[in-house]
Amino acid sequence: MNFVQQLQTYINIDEINQQCLMLPGFMPFSVDQVVNYFLDSSQFSLTFNKKTGKGYLYGVELARLRQSIFNTLPQELRCRFALEKLTAQGLEASIGQFIGNPGLIADCLVDAVDIGMGHSVFKLTFNNDSSVVVKQSTTTHADFFTRLLARFDLPFIRLIEVELPSGIWQCSEFLQGVTLSEYLQQQRPTQALVKQLGWHACLGDVCGRGDRHLENYIVVDDQLYALDISYMFWPDNDTWVQRYITGGQSECTCLDLYPMFDQFYWQSYADAFSFFCAQKQSLCAEINIFYNIQQADVFCNYLVDRLNDKKYVIKRQHSVKQALKEYKSRLVYKQKLKQLIIENQVNHALLYMYYAADKDRLTAFFLIELYHQDLFTLLS
Repeated sequence: MNFVQQLQTYINIDEINQQCLMLPGFMPFSVDQVVNYFLDSSQFSLTFNKKTGKGYLYGVELARLRQSIFNTLPQELRCRFALEKLTAQGLEASIGQFIGNPGLIADCLVDAVDIGMGHSVFKLTFNNDSSVVVKQSTTTHADFFTRLLARFDLPFIRLIEVELPSGIWQCSEFLQGVTLSEYLQQQRPTQALVKQLGWHACLGDVCGRGDRHLENYIVVDDQLYALDISYMFWPDNDTWVQRYITGGQSECTCLDLYPMFDQFYWQSYADAFSFFCAQKQSLCAEINIFYNIQQADVFCNYLVDRLNDKKYVIKRQHSVKQALKEYKSRLVYKQKLKQLIIENQVNHALLYMYYAADKDRLTAFFLIELYHQDLFTLLS
């Protein structure tokens, strides 16, 4: 048996392909595609075969099936393939620097697993029990945001971002915790956590941080940590934040589950806003240090416009209230859809897609208003 044949004995794509074929916009994986991914060290990520820009969604279950294509390999092969891909991207030295071992990471790597959702993100474990997450990025915003969190004594995940000929890469420490989505479904949050949610929501709003869905936060020992900071000072961020809230994917989603925290959450948000207003010059100084002159000018104006608005907090309260009202109405449809699935009465691909995307999550019909609004009539 040659190596390719041996590799194929570990690869099972039947289950994920069955799911992909049930979802609109998703194409199945071929055996050749997956085998080539492992044999081509220059291909860092295994991603879904998915049409983009059409509102086609996937859920946690499908993400775990994609991860399993890599993770079901024997540990020795996982380490081998991960090392080959990291070396091909020129990342060995950066990872060694990050873990405090300037030597070859091959000498101390003991495991590698894929923890990404739609594309490969590697968690590397070393023989000193430390773990590092390595992923490709498109910006260096995470480095800047982490510096802000550190400056204001908010919990942060230690990371470095490096720009190489192969692209922008991020190495960060791995923290063992639960996603905010899991946490809020399992237990009532403490006041300390709600306060952090209010502060992160405020900082995210005034700095235009996008993609703040509930899987992009983890909770560790009652501390909230932000993940995957890819969008900052985003011109359309206010609109997109509203879409995330109506889809059940924002810090304030906790208020739908635990309305007793409404006043405390908004007081925390207002306290954060006052604090950042007092730190306005300091924030702009950080922006000017980190970004080039052209970017810094745009980003400072973005920040100052929000901090100079005396009614900003009240406006955000009103917008969030309206968005949460829409979210609550979607939860009714979500329950109806779940019941139809149980009764095996759904043969519509888009409805099944939303069921699969929202299963075991707080989400509800994310982006339906952009692409598939008419589907609600099928659930009325």
